[in-house]
Amino acid sequence: VQRRGKHILPTVSRLLLLSTYLEDGVRMLTHWSMQANYVSREWNVFALLGHLFVLINMICQLVGSGLVLARVQVPIACAILGGNTLMQIIVYKIIFEDFSYLLRLVAITGGLLLLYVESQNEGRVVFGGLPSISENKPKRWLQLSGRLLLVLMLVSLVRFQEGLDILVSLISLIAAALIAIGFKTRPVALGAAVLLFVLNLFSHPFWSFNEKHLEMLRDFVKYDFFQTLSAVGGLLMIVAVGPGDVSLDPAQEGLVN
Repeated sequence: VQRRGKHILPTVSRLLLLSTYLEDGVRMLTHWSMQANYVSREWNVFALLGHLFVLINMICQLVGSGLVLARVQVPIACAILGGNTLMQIIVYKIIFEDFSYLLRLVAITGGLLLLYVESQNEGRVVFGGLPSISENKPKRWLQLSGRLLLVLMLVSLVRFQEGLDILVSLISLIAAALIAIGFKTRPVALGAAVLLFVLNLFSHPFWSFNEKHLEMLRDFVKYDFFQTLSAVGGLLMIVAVGPGDVSLDPAQEGLVN
């Protein structure tokens, strides 16, 4: 897949990775009043500050995603999206209320690190007989950090409750461990992406909530769907760029093609 899809795989992975930011940016616009009222009520602040948060949230997500898709100032765009994620964690008090949700957000941040690495490799020039820039710069550690953060999405799937959950949990833990240490990273990441995509279709079917009284539930399920889809994009980004030099895979597997 990586060899035959090397021209389209980065584009697909970028689009999937950004899907949660695009969806949430649009949701800020369509649910403006509800979001602003929630912020002002939870933090007991003036309504103007709630509206200001929604505006900043929307602009950061849509502009940041647009810059990445246009391949313009990608490092700045990744910083904007990462900062926006941190702002959401603080404003929505996620760190105190939903640990699994926090893991997913942190995992998506790992995908942003890989986006940055991919953009740097895209613009590099390698001269014959000279070492590549990526071989002696901190970029290798960013690639490792992105890989480690992304496996948190697989860790968030762990639920030892009943038969199928136990099987999925075991597969997720094994895949997370292999990706973390960088062993057979590309095929394992591809398999994990397929598993996560299939589970997402069955676990978050937001399109089935058509009744009016289920609209709020549909929004939550829809957000979870696109958040998981972004993690799928992050795993595909690992397939595209490889595990990096800090891995157990052979050196030629760790370097970006």
